[in-house]
Amino acid sequence: MGISIEADDTEFAHLIHGLFEDGKEYFNVFFTVTAWSGEPSIMEPDKCDMIEWFALDNLPPNLTESTKRGLEALKTNSPYADFGFK
Repeated sequence: MGISIEADDTEFAHLIHGLFEDGKEYFNVFFTVTAWSGEPSIMEPDKCDMIEWFALDNLPPNLTESTKRGLEALKTNSPYADFGFK
């Protein structure tokens, strides 16, 4: 179930460091993947209820802030961003 990815088929794309209003900090790491086997499936059904593919220029409006910023950074080839810090 799910997908398998070989390390040689991945490349680091972006790191985002976020400070959220509740004081929690997260690091989100984005990779580009050129090949995989298997079918994507929901592995945490308590956290989401569907999977869909979207074009980068037509993303759904309900993305998390870190996901939005990370995907925007992919468009500009920016390796790092942060948010929530003053």
